[in-house]
Amino acid sequence: MPQHRDAQTTVIFGRNGTGKSTFCERIVKQLKGRCIVITYGGMPKIWRKYKRIDPAKKESWDFKTGIRQIYWAQYEEETATYLYKYFRGGTIVFDDCREYIPARLDTIKPLKRIVSSFRHMELDLFFVAHAPGDVPRQVWRYNSTTWVGATDDLINKNDIGLGSADKIVKAQAIVNKAFREAKDKNDGSHYGIFLRVVP
Repeated sequence: MPQHRDAQTTVIFGRNGTGKSTFCERIVKQLKGRCIVITYGGMPKIWRKYKRIDPAKKESWDFKTGIRQIYWAQYEEETATYLYKYFRGGTIVFDDCREYIPARLDTIKPLKRIVSSFRHMELDLFFVAHAPGDVPRQVWRYNSTTWVGATDDLINKNDIGLGSADKIVKAQAIVNKAFREAKDKNDGSHYGIFLRVVP
């Protein structure tokens, strides 16, 4: 009997230079299957090695495995319409999500539907950001896992709106300390330090 795994929503946050996108890429590769990475216009460059598709063309979505990328800037908010229409059963990475996802998901209905229906659509969602406040509050409602990287941003627990917000704040203090100590070594060991928090 095939093993079933529930779809998940994951938040990865940390300041510039912490290795968020590299860390996310590692996780996505382990999931196998098919993945769409959305960036505003191709940054961070780690994703540029993957084939860019035109989300408006139905045939672009006809792939079974691997990572493809979409530039949100190509169609702006219409990108969410194509995602909702053509993509099921896979992973979506919203890298540097604050660049193109509004604080209130209601303003882009197809995006709101993706977030609220991710399980029915069999989608794993990853939101990569610099701080918890960069992720729409509605996303936090569905959060399964948070990977906390170093950030100087003060975490406002109201931005998260979850009982586990205290765990995230505690994790931030631990990671920030480890990051500073590793950075002082000047050997690159600060890159990729994340702590997992589950609700």
